Amino acid sequence: MPTGIDYLDEVWNPITGCEGRGCKVRDRCWAREMVKRFPAIHGIRNNRPDEWTGPIPFSVARFHPDRLEKPLHWKKPRKIGVCFMGDWMDNYVRPVWIDDMLEVINACPQHQFFSLTKRPENLEPKIYGHCKNKPVRELGGGDYLPNLFNGVSVCDQEDADRKIPELLKIPGKKWISIEPCLSHISLRGYDGKIYRPWLDTHAYPKMIDLIVIGAESGPKRRTCKIEWMIDAVKQCKSAGVPVFVKQIQDSKGKVIHDINLFPPELQVRQWPRV
Repeated sequence: MPTGIDYLDEVWNPITGCEGRGCKVRDRCWAREMVKRFPAIHGIRNNRPDEWTGPIPFSVARFHPDRLEKPLHWKKPRKIGVCFMGDWMDNYVRPVWIDDMLEVINACPQHQFFSLTKRPENLEPKIYGHCKNKPVRELGGGDYLPNLFNGVSVCDQEDADRKIPELLKIPGKKWISIEPCLSHISLRGYDGKIYRPWLDTHAYPKMIDLIVIGAESGPKRRTCKIEWMIDAVKQCKSAGVPVFVKQIQDSKGKVIHDINLFPPELQVRQWPRV
């Protein structure tokens, strides 16, 4: 089915919901708004006539076993977004749910899976330190699940400084979604206070495999300056890291999706080599 996300072919949501504590886009969250419009995405309580019925709060993480095996039926290779209707690293997600998902990912080497989380501190213990109670070294170390790209979602410099170092603690492929972009973000070099070597692939090979950047959309969208995005693209190009520009805002704040209408410096939609 169409995803509405330019860089993905499918979305796979066996886990939905997100606590949302500390999230800078909580009040403008696309997933929360979708669940308000279509409660069945997350689930509805309707057990007994004498019990409370209605939509389940989005802040309660839920597992949907009936959606688990979908990727097994997609034979043609696809780029798949993992749990984009929630956060699969949410503190309230049970480890056994993640185990079940990892088994499906492992059984589908023809696909590329792209996860996103706002809780990168949970990646190492929930994926690489715990998989069917086997340490990651028994499962091939950094080669375990070579078709899984673990990613973090960042909005500004504070987000980047907190989340990206946590992401870099884990093995395997990694990516960053700067969406919505709400400030200038330094991803490499020294800014007078902090040294950020995250994109310096000559010194730290394959630290980051992909960066996606986009402006905020929706009626309550905040400003995303073109110069912030241009500088992020320059940083990626300088480091040889693939970058995909998803959408921009023009000078009047209108969201533009057509890459042909982007400034030349932002007409970039690259992809990692597989």
